[in-house]
Amino acid sequence: MDLTLDEVKDLTDLDEIQKIFLQLRIEEETASTELDELLANQAHLETKMQSLNQILPGIMSVKDGCKSLQSTIIHTNDLAVNVSKKVRQLDTAKGHVDECIRKVNDIISLKGCVEGVQAAMIDKDYEKAAGFINKYLVIDKKFNFTLMDDDVTGSFSVLKEAQLNLVNIISKNTDEAIKSDDKDTINRYIRLFPLVDRRSEGLTKYSKYMSGKVADIGQKHLSNALKTSKQDARWNVTFADTITKLYEDTARLIEDSQVIVLDHYGSDDCSKYIIQLQDECVRQARGVINNFLQIRNVLDMVVYTSSMADETNDVKKIDQILDEMVTMNARAELYINFIQRKLKNATTSMEWDAAIRTLQQETMGHYIALETYFMKTSINKAVSMETKEKNSLVSSLVDDICFVVQKIINRSLNSKNSDAICAMINNSISSLSLDVCGQLGDTVANGYPNVNTFSWQQGTDEQVQAQKDKFFTSLNNCYGLSENVNKLRKGFELKCDKFYSDKSQLDKILSCIHGFGDVYNDFKEVVKKGEHVICKLALYPKLHPVLAEFASSSHVITEVFIIMIVLAEFASSSHVITE
Repeated sequence: MDLTLDEVKDLTDLDEIQKIFLQLRIEEETASTELDELLANQAHLETKMQSLNQILPGIMSVKDGCKSLQSTIIHTNDLAVNVSKKVRQLDTAKGHVDECIRKVNDIISLKGCVEGVQAAMIDKDYEKAAGFINKYLVIDKKFNFTLMDDDVTGSFSVLKEAQLNLVNIISKNTDEAIKSDDKDTINRYIRLFPLVDRRSEGLTKYSKYMSGKVADIGQKHLSNALKTSKQDARWNVTFADTITKLYEDTARLIEDSQVIVLDHYGSDDCSKYIIQLQDECVRQARGVINNFLQIRNVLDMVVYTSSMADETNDVKKIDQILDEMVTMNARAELYINFIQRKLKNATTSMEWDAAIRTLQQETMGHYIALETYFMKTSINKAVSMETKEKNSLVSSLVDDICFVVQKIINRSLNSKNSDAICAMINNSISSLSLDVCGQLGDTVANGYPNVNTFSWQQGTDEQVQAQKDKFFTSLNNCYGLSENVNKLRKGFELKCDKFYSDKSQLDKILSCIHGFGDVYNDFKEVVKKGEHVICKLALYPKLHPVLAEFASSSHVITEVFIIMIVLAEFASSSHVITE
């Protein structure tokens, strides 16, 4: 209860006074109870106090021991700090001693390098001299000898002069070996350039020399190709053979020579070396392609065929040129894969394949133009030469068209160029859908004779019968082409899955091949329309009279109708009535 004395004096209400009185009595009883409990436990508390008085001397002893331990720990810590400081000083001193020992050893080695270089130069043992120079260069990178005594500085000057002399000798001998095409001597001195700190100069000389080798290879093969007679059995693939030999010989040259560069110049310089040889190879390949375009008259053919205006072009000749172009591009893809493997771990960011990809793109552009012309011409020829054997449901058009499409797509697949493959697949789909299916669709839509106009049922009108045969042949051709197109699509997909491991390219090609499914649906749609035409013009006119007669008859069964049926059956039986 929290009332003050003044507040109690101010109370006037009897009920409130009694309420407060009761609260005070309760609090008084509670306090008395607690006091009784404390008095009851007095003996127990006195026992605990006596126990504490007995323990107190021991606690004071522990306190004194803790203070003593604290002093010991502080003293030990001070000793540890002093010892650690001295250990650090010893480590620093030891480091200085080790550095001095290394410097002494390097100075001794430096003097040995001076003597070794001088002796090796006199003996013309340039490999040994280059080794001493390389050792000196390694030491020179670690220490500044210009701050040392004259003896050391003199050794430094002698080695620097020896380095310059050796560089001049190596460079001169390398140039002479290159002029005389002395491969062994070239390989001997090329190894020494990195040892005398002339890495870039050595790599440049060797790259230039080997690029000249690639150029010689290209010129030799091109010269042999230009000398090939038209009567030669390989005349139609002369340039494909030439570019194949160029790529193969260049790859062999890289394979044989990269060991020296990789061992003595490192992987990064080796990558630069391979790229320089690759650039020269592409220059030679462009020369081969340019001669191919000129001698095969490809550019003129492309100009004529782009408008489909020149019908005098020899399709067989174009076919041979297309085979040769596909072979050349396939060989280029193999060569590119070889270079990619060699540069797999390279850190260079150079776009090494830009030139050869451009060359491929130009060649494949001409290929697509000629291949499209070849396809359209072949399809037109198949249509114009269409024949039908006796008792055959389809004409020669079905097999001829599918053969042309299969040949074109397979040839593009052999080129290994995804852009060309997709272009020819799309062109084939377009030609099948618009030209072939469109023409057959027109025949089916308009070709069946109308029974209300012609009397073809009696077979008296030969023109109508011919038109009827043409209609059914076109309809069957659509059905046959739809089935063959579906088979071709599945065959192309299997071939792509087997020969293309690059998932991005495979998905790109397969997405185009799926377009044959649309062509299949187009042919099926024509078949469906043809069936509708047959039903409308041939089946429905015959069904109408029958259905009309059936509809006009009564179909209600009565008793009279049943009796008539029984009498008819009885009359038709062979019963004889006798008395």
